[in-house]
Order: sequence, then structure tokens, then C-alpha cells
Amino acid sequence: MSLTLDSWLLPLAFLASIGLAILYNMGSNIFLGEISYITKAIAAVLQLGVTMDYSIFLFNRYNEELSNYDDPRDAMAKAVEAAFASLSGSSLTTIAGFVALCFMRLLLGRDIGIVMAKGVILGVVTVICVLPAILLIFDRGIRKYHHKTILPDFSRTNRFILRHRKGFILLFTLLFLPAVYAQVHAPVYYNLDRALPQDMPSIVATNKLKDDYGMATTHFILMRDNLSNAKMNQLINRIENVGGVQNVIAYSNLISSAIPDFFIPQELKDFFKKDGMQLLMINSDCKTASDSVATQLEQIETIVKTYDENAYITGEAALTKDLITTAKKDFTVTNYISIAAIFIIVALVFKSLSVPAVLVLAIELAIFINQGIPYFTGASIPFIAPTVIGCVQLGATVDYAILMTTRFREEIQNGRDRNEAALIAASTSDGSIITSCLVLFCATLGVGLISKIEIISSICLMLARGSLISAVISIFILPSLLVTLEPFIAKTSYCWNKAKPPKELPAADVPVGKV
Repeated sequence: MSLTLDSWLLPLAFLASIGLAILYNMGSNIFLGEISYITKAIAAVLQLGVTMDYSIFLFNRYNEELSNYDDPRDAMAKAVEAAFASLSGSSLTTIAGFVALCFMRLLLGRDIGIVMAKGVILGVVTVICVLPAILLIFDRGIRKYHHKTILPDFSRTNRFILRHRKGFILLFTLLFLPAVYAQVHAPVYYNLDRALPQDMPSIVATNKLKDDYGMATTHFILMRDNLSNAKMNQLINRIENVGGVQNVIAYSNLISSAIPDFFIPQELKDFFKKDGMQLLMINSDCKTASDSVATQLEQIETIVKTYDENAYITGEAALTKDLITTAKKDFTVTNYISIAAIFIIVALVFKSLSVPAVLVLAIELAIFINQGIPYFTGASIPFIAPTVIGCVQLGATVDYAILMTTRFREEIQNGRDRNEAALIAASTSDGSIITSCLVLFCATLGVGLISKIEIISSICLMLARGSLISAVISIFILPSLLVTLEPFIAKTSYCWNKAKPPKELPAADVPVGKV
């Protein structure tokens, strides 16, 4: 920020304000009782990355208002008033992305969603209530340590983009198919032990058991204990004939029926039989989360249910199989909810049916590209990452597109033709988009590189990469889409070509002495 903003002191003022918001957010988590370690690890950097835009927006508006007022306090009051409505609309898209995670059946999504939605709200409140005071207190220092930014003039680049807009639109269209295909076929893993540091003692011990003793996974069956020895032996034989099953351990095949029951230690009986239920252990050589173990579990379940319809199958492989089913459904549900919520919010902000479609499609392409990169690199990602990225990247980076489209509409309403309006909108928005995406990129990149827990690392690295991809789409593709589709947008939007006329005050409400 020191390089993209025009004061050395300004980033410190922003960080002080956001730091307070993060402190409020993390402290208020006490009312939730507890949060997951993943949420705790990523919440602060995510809140920093997605709410820093609001501080930049308020300061830019304050600079604009300074030329209209002699007293900086009056300029700040006007800036806060003008910024509040814009910040409320902009933050709603980010909040919607996080709230969508709350609809996951996997409770981790709800945990992240609640904490981060709360963090965005607190970020807006802090920017409106705390940051103005910080900026006014340090106003002299901010002006004193003024410097030029490293951001270049984007006019020449944007002229090139608009001259070749047909090529960029063609590129936009052609990228969709391979991006969607790669996103769907990107390798995902569900083994939780794989996401942990491999030098942990428990992981080292587990790997040694797998390598030296051929241990893969163990299934556990809980069923009623009133089956006869003949039926139990028949059940065990049928399970042992299932492909990949090494052996079955049960009370009936460990203890001979010829041994009197009172000879058996009570501790051993309680381990296998208790409260009318009995336990069977099945050792398998199939790996957890593999297709072979899924098939094996289906065959075992079919066999067991013929002897006891209320029997349960559990264990790491069974739980992982349920996790796969749940995660796939969560991914679909949360994506649809986030897209629908953000579509509605953008439609209300722009009073348009076509604008939200254009903006959501642009950012969705960025998401597809981001999630599809592992397909080309061959890297597997943890199952939770695509779901989180799909919601968070859309909610956090659609603001880039909203910023440019808002300025484009303003220039259209000022009477400029669509080409000139797009050039001005792109040239004035590119700097803010780059600054915003670099903040999110740097905030998440650090955690992604440092964390040894692959779930946290993957989420943060994909968010960092996604912010860059969304910025590139917004800078290079969106202007061409706006110029080309502007006639259609005008027909499907309310008051697109001219601003909605302000409501006139009744004559009795006009203050005396005011014209």
C-alpha cells in the first residue's frame, strides 16, 4: 500500500483502523463458544484483505470533498455521509458470499461464514466510526509524507483494449469451456491426515503402520447381539469373501462356543457386547477415500443389512465416504446461493437485470480459472477449498467489477458516449482495483506460504491467486463487455442513461433564507 497510495503514513492509519475491527471480531467470537482452528488461522487475514477497500474508498472521497470545504471536519462529515451508502452496498456482496457458507451441512462452513460475515460488518462500522477520527488526527502527517505512486497511467492500455474489444470478448467466450472442464475435473482429496504436516508424530506413526504392516483402514459394525452363532459365522464368512477384506474380528470367532460364558473376562465381553449391541471389526487393504473402498463399503452394507436392518457401519473410510457425499452437495448448494444472493444485490444496486449477469459471469470465469489450475498442474487440493473459494472469491472480488461499472454508468449519465465512458471508467478504476487485489493477495499469500496445514495453505494460496485473476478479468475483459453490451444494458436497466431525478422538497420544508 505504501507504493500504490500517495502517502507513507496512510497505510499505518488504515492498518490501525482495520486492526481494531479484527480485534473486535476475534474478541466477539467468545459469544460463539468456540471456533475451529482453520477459522482462527484465516479470519484475520481474510478480514484485512476484504475490508481494506472500504478505508481506501473513504479516504478518496475525503480528498474529493476537501476542495469544497475550508474545514477538514466538514469535508470528512460529507465523505462519511456519501461513503456510507456505497460501503453498505459494496459490503453486502462480500457478506452474501460468507453467509452462503453457512448453508453447508459441514459445520466448518458455518463457522467460517458467521465469523467472516461478522468481521465484514465490524469492518464497515470501524471505517465509518473510527477511521475518520484517525485520518483527521494524522491529516498533517499524511500530507507531509506525500509521495508519488508507482502506478502508471492506464489510458494507453485501455485504448488498446477497447480498440480490440472483439478479440477480448472472443477470448472471454473461448476461456469458459476449458475453465469449466478443468474446474470440474480438478483433483480433490478427502483424507484429513494428508492435510496435516507429515512430520507430526501421529502422522509418522500412521505411515509406518501402513508401510510396515500393510494397514490401510478398519471398518466397525454395530449390530444387535441376539443372532445365533450359526448366523454370525455365516455373516463373517460372507464379509470375508468381499474383495479387499483381510479379516473380520468378532466375539463369535474369537471365543469358542464350547467355552462357558462365565469363564470369559467381563472386560472382554464389554468390549465386544454391551447394551444389546455387538461390535465387529473389519480390516481392509483398500485406501480411505478411494473408489475401491466405496465399493467395498456398499457390498458390506448390503450383506449386514440382510441380518440386521438397523446395523451401523462406521470407521474412517465410512466417515470419509459420507464426507465426500456431503462436500459435493455443499459445493453445489453454496455456489448457487452465493450466485443468487450477489445477483440480487447487484440487480438492486444498479436497478438492472443485465448488469448483474455480466458482472457475475466475469467473476465466475475468474473462479473457474482459479479452481481449474490444479487440473493442469496435477496438484490435488483439499475438499473444503473449492467450496470456500467459490463463495469468498465471488463475494470479495465482484467489488472490482462493481467499481468500474458504477463509474461507467456515471459517465454515460454525464452524456459521454459508451467508448469514452468505458475509457474514463477503466482508467480511473484500474488503480483502485490493483491496490485492492494486491492487499488481498499479500494478506493471504503470507499465511499460505507459512502454514504447514495444507487445508489452510491451500485456501489462502487459492484466494491470493484468485484475487489476481479477478483483477485481470476486471481490467482486461470487463471494459470490452460493458462497451459491447451497453445498448442491451440500457434497455434492461432503470434510469441507465440519466440519473434518477432527486425528490423535491415541499415548499413548507424549504428552510427560510435558502433558495
